[in-house]
Amino acid sequence: MYIKLRDALKDFLKEHNITIDDILEVMDEDPEGIIKALQKRTGISRSELEELISRYGVKRVNVAILALQVFYLNNPSGMYKGKLITPERDEIIRDGKVSVDEIRRIILELEPKITRK
Repeated sequence: MYIKLRDALKDFLKEHNITIDDILEVMDEDPEGIIKALQKRTGISRSELEELISRYGVKRVNVAILALQVFYLNNPSGMYKGKLITPERDEIIRDGKVSVDEIRRIILELEPKITRK
């Protein structure tokens, strides 16, 4: 069985009785702090991180950091409540590293899907 990253994050927040706003309130809003946090976890270049923040904004990048930490870096099994998280861990973490493309992928996976009529 599988669970989408977005659904796993929703359930995780609900289970811990917290909201995205609660998380964002305690996370760094300063782009410099976000760059340092991501560089510690990823090894992505400063210029790539600046472009990422410029393109997606501080809030989206902070939520991506949370998801990366909770579901991929601290969770080598790639499972959440007995279900395999998609995208799978080996699609996000390659050779022990996360690239800017994988951070973008996390951001896009967490975005609400817009359906067209």
